[in-house]
Amino acid sequence: MDNPTRGSTTTHLPLSCYVGGSLIVTVYTVWQYLMGHYGNLPLPATLVFFLVVATLLRSLGPPPFHRIATMLALAGAYLLTAVTIYRMGEWSTLWLGFSVILTFLALPLAAAWTVNLLLAPLWLVLMGDSSIPPVTLLTYLSLLLFGTLVPWEQNRLRARLYTSNQYDPSCDALHSGRIRERLAAEVARTQMLERPLSVLVIHLTQYDMAHEQFGSRLSHVLIQRFCHTAQHTCRGQDSLGRADDSVFWLLLPNTGENGALMVKNRLISALDTTVLPETGPIRADILVSRPRPEEDPTEYCHRLDTQGIALKEHMH
Repeated sequence: MDNPTRGSTTTHLPLSCYVGGSLIVTVYTVWQYLMGHYGNLPLPATLVFFLVVATLLRSLGPPPFHRIATMLALAGAYLLTAVTIYRMGEWSTLWLGFSVILTFLALPLAAAWTVNLLLAPLWLVLMGDSSIPPVTLLTYLSLLLFGTLVPWEQNRLRARLYTSNQYDPSCDALHSGRIRERLAAEVARTQMLERPLSVLVIHLTQYDMAHEQFGSRLSHVLIQRFCHTAQHTCRGQDSLGRADDSVFWLLLPNTGENGALMVKNRLISALDTTVLPETGPIRADILVSRPRPEEDPTEYCHRLDTQGIALKEHMH
């Protein structure tokens, strides 16, 4: 099968932001020292410590600690922003953008709006103007609107990527919509050319147990190892897709029942040698299915879904 390897850049992006923020504040602290502003050193030096702790929590801690890391980073950044705005006087408006954009990057949209609106009076008081210039208020509101567009654009791109990407986000198998489209095309081709078609309906029997006892990490590793093994067992023209959480379809064009049984046995043997420390060899219930003559692709897809449900219920 021709399944491209997808990178993990998105996964490491938040951690990269924490590391980058730590480096920036460290450089800022060194610059204060070199400029002889020794009275300004305690705050950025303390902030460097908090950012390093937040980075470690983000990289090494479980998901609940990620919220603590975000709170530490935001609290330190707000404190540094407040002190800097108070000291800079007429140039303090340059720091308004830092606090606004940082909030939108670290928090969900609704929470970011709430925090920015609550902090607005504090920033304006620290600026020390008895009468706030209209341009300052306009700048702050413009930043709020600009920050709102960032998560909106991210959601739009994420939705567009999902519709254009044919692979499941958790493994190198076609996602449910794509495998169903591929099935319909193969059924139509089979009927037109009078060529055989077989489908293996595969249920990973350990998926639910792995998810309940060990969490999503192990279930994610389980399906990744399964897909890797299945791809190395099949031919380039075969198609593996994830029809459900624990049910996969393996389309075998130009393959009759005997050939499908050979692929089934070969896959079971390969899975027996694919061992996870927590669960042992990967186990799967596999059913060979073939479309009936003149069967509509939609009807056959529904029949495959029913067979997958039957395999799952057989476990209970």
